[in-house]
Amino acid sequence: MAELGPRDVHVPMVGARGDGVLARLRLEPRRAAAAPGLLPEIAELDDVALYPAGQAGLGALSALGLTRRPGWLGALTPGQRLPFTTTVVNAAEVTGLGAENSRSAELGLALGMALYQAQARPRGVIATGALELTGAPDGAPRVAPVGGLAAKFDLVARLCRQDGGRAALPDLFFVPALTEDGAPVAEAFAERIDRLATEAGVTVVPVADLAEATAHLGATAIAPGPRRAAARRLGAAAALVLFLAGAASIGHAAWQGLRDAPLDLAFAPVTVEGASLATPARAAADLTVQPPCRAPTDGAAHPVDEWLLVKVRIADPAPLAAWLFDAYHHALVAVSQSGGLKVFTGEALQGRAGAALEFGYRIPIAAPPGDELLLVVARRGRPIDGERLRTALADHLARVPDEERLNAALNRLVARMPGTLAYFFESVEGDAPCRSA
Repeated sequence: MAELGPRDVHVPMVGARGDGVLARLRLEPRRAAAAPGLLPEIAELDDVALYPAGQAGLGALSALGLTRRPGWLGALTPGQRLPFTTTVVNAAEVTGLGAENSRSAELGLALGMALYQAQARPRGVIATGALELTGAPDGAPRVAPVGGLAAKFDLVARLCRQDGGRAALPDLFFVPALTEDGAPVAEAFAERIDRLATEAGVTVVPVADLAEATAHLGATAIAPGPRRAAARRLGAAAALVLFLAGAASIGHAAWQGLRDAPLDLAFAPVTVEGASLATPARAAADLTVQPPCRAPTDGAAHPVDEWLLVKVRIADPAPLAAWLFDAYHHALVAVSQSGGLKVFTGEALQGRAGAALEFGYRIPIAAPPGDELLLVVARRGRPIDGERLRTALADHLARVPDEERLNAALNRLVARMPGTLAYFFESVEGDAPCRSA
């Protein structure tokens, strides 16, 4: 692979009056400057109210745990993601649509990110669907129902009938497996799906979780970047010589590079009374598990005075690093938009290459209610000083506006820790504001 190629996502969006537009999002191999508090990969989505969908896409990509493609050279090198930027090709058409469209763009953005990371053969997809990052027993992001499917199918069909419209659109249209009423999409919209296939050549693919969708696309492993692709062409013997020579000459720098190589973190389920329960999960004051709920804003919600249960699985994609640094240190950082900041640390984990390790936290949800971020961080070899981490982060956050606290904390720790796993939610007073997830 000489150069990385862009990947396109087409997200059908429908307004309150039934009018619609196909948002065209492009993921391309360049780095962009970002405003303070915004992640550079998705910063441009903030202009069209799709930034939360971009955050969900990045979180889903992390939960999916893509690693480097198989091979001895890939196994020795960390599964670091390829850099990219997401742009809105038709921003003028998308601006002004309702905020409810942000959730329906989550599936498309996650698929676009996976396609780009894998450099998979499909150059683009059409997709609509929300994501639940803790919805499946195995921790895989679940594809949740969205509204307006009939109008979205009709919008794609109409665009395909326009001059040149069919040639400009991908062949695959990913949708949730179920409607908002719990009916199979394939049955509820059978006529429209059949018409899209026969008249427009677009295949509708209902999916229950993100792993199913990425497997369908062949986007299951991170592609080598241009430099790594060139290294592979040297052949196994030459690469081994280069590796050994580099290890002898680089010394301490190589040691640090392996120590700070990316770690894969994902939320893991817990077993309660014989049943598997996805985490993060709600628990009452007496620690009895409560059903998940969503706030009126449609995000994850946790009532004040309850507990939040978290179980995390850590895996090391770099076997050589795992062999050299067999101790993994971790902490959980809790940040609230209202000003709260806490750091919880846990005991170091001992492991070896190929072994997945798990650890958990139990966090009290305290007043005042508001937007919150839980961020699990991990690294090899070096213990995490919780008080030092809290002080440094507090000093950094004191210089940013309250509305940017969560993203500023995320950006700072992602840049400093080999392993990070984020969970955004809203704390609420009582369970009345919640609705069933």
